[in-house]
Amino acid sequence: MAPEKVKRLQSKLKDTKNSKIKDLVRNPLLLSLLCQTFYRDNSVDLPQTKAQIYQLFTQNFYRWKQEQHPDLIEQDEQIY
Repeated sequence: MAPEKVKRLQSKLKDTKNSKIKDLVRNPLLLSLLCQTFYRDNSVDLPQTKAQIYQLFTQNFYRWKQEQHPDLIEQDEQIY
């Protein structure tokens, strides 16, 4: 992750309104998901629950997949 994004994420994690998320990201998997999500879109507010971390990561993953493989979306549409 770019240094400026790292600093922005660290700053958001230090904010007192994000105290719940600081406890959650002690888990390496959740920290990794949060970092990937923040890397893709650092304008969003940090999620406050584990479910929100998974939801944001999943949404960003599917956006990334569509960007990387637009041909697969066309195939999916033809199937349905």
